[in-house]
Amino acid sequence: MMTKIEFKVVQTPRSERFEEAINTLLNEGWTLHGSPFIDGTGQMVQALLKEESNVTTKAATKVSK
Repeated sequence: MMTKIEFKVVQTPRSERFEEAINTLLNEGWTLHGSPFIDGTGQMVQALLKEESNVTTKAATKVSK
Protein backbone atom coordinates (compact mmCIF):
# COMPACT_ATOMS: atom_id res chain seq x y z
CA MET A 1 0.00 0.00 0.00
CA MET A 2 1.20 3.48 -0.85
CA THR A 3 0.22 6.97 0.28
CA LYS A 4 -0.51 9.53 -2.40
CA ILE A 5 -0.28 13.19 -1.37
CA GLU A 6 -1.59 16.04 -3.49
CA PHE A 7 -0.81 19.73 -2.94
CA LYS A 8 -3.01 22.62 -4.08
CA VAL A 9 -2.84 26.40 -3.69
CA VAL A 10 -5.94 28.58 -3.84
CA GLN A 11 -5.50 32.28 -4.48
CA THR A 12 -7.95 35.02 -5.37
CA PRO A 13 -8.41 38.71 -4.51
CA ARG A 14 -12.15 38.21 -3.79
CA SER A 15 -13.02 37.00 -0.30
CA GLU A 16 -16.33 35.37 -1.30
CA ARG A 17 -14.61 33.28 -4.01
CA PHE A 18 -11.81 32.40 -1.60
CA GLU A 19 -14.27 31.20 1.05
CA GLU A 20 -16.31 29.23 -1.50
CA ALA A 21 -13.22 27.51 -2.95
CA ILE A 22 -11.81 26.61 0.48
CA ASN A 23 -15.15 25.27 1.76
CA THR A 24 -15.61 23.15 -1.38
CA LEU A 25 -12.11 21.67 -1.10
CA LEU A 26 -12.49 20.96 2.64
CA ASN A 27 -15.73 19.08 1.89
CA GLU A 28 -13.84 17.06 -0.76
CA GLY A 29 -11.34 15.83 1.82
CA TRP A 30 -8.56 18.42 1.49
CA THR A 31 -6.92 19.76 4.66
CA LEU A 32 -5.45 23.19 5.30
CA HIS A 33 -1.65 23.39 5.17
CA GLY A 34 -0.44 26.44 7.06
CA SER A 35 -2.29 29.68 7.57
CA PRO A 36 -3.98 31.80 4.93
CA PHE A 37 -2.20 35.02 4.01
CA ILE A 38 -2.45 37.99 1.67
CA ASP A 39 0.36 38.18 -0.87
CA GLY A 40 2.06 41.31 -2.23
CA THR A 41 -0.57 41.74 -4.94
CA GLY A 42 -3.49 41.66 -2.48
CA GLN A 43 -4.61 38.10 -3.21
CA MET A 44 -5.69 35.74 -0.44
CA VAL A 45 -3.65 32.53 -0.53
CA GLN A 46 -4.13 29.14 1.16
CA ALA A 47 -2.28 25.88 0.64
CA LEU A 48 -4.10 22.55 1.02
CA LEU A 49 -3.11 18.88 1.11
CA LYS A 50 -5.03 15.72 0.31
CA GLU A 51 -3.79 12.28 1.35
CA GLU A 52 -5.02 9.01 -0.07
CA SER A 53 -3.56 6.01 1.76
CA ASN A 54 -5.44 3.30 -0.15
CA VAL A 55 -3.41 3.68 -3.32
CA THR A 56 -2.23 0.29 -4.54
CA THR A 57 0.66 -0.37 -6.85
CA LYS A 58 0.79 -2.95 -9.64
CA ALA A 59 3.01 -5.14 -7.47
CA ALA A 60 0.44 -5.17 -4.69
CA THR A 61 -2.38 -6.23 -7.03
CA LYS A 62 -0.70 -9.43 -8.26
CA VAL A 63 -2.59 -12.60 -7.37
CA SER A 64 -0.75 -15.74 -6.33
CA LYS A 65 -1.78 -19.01 -7.98
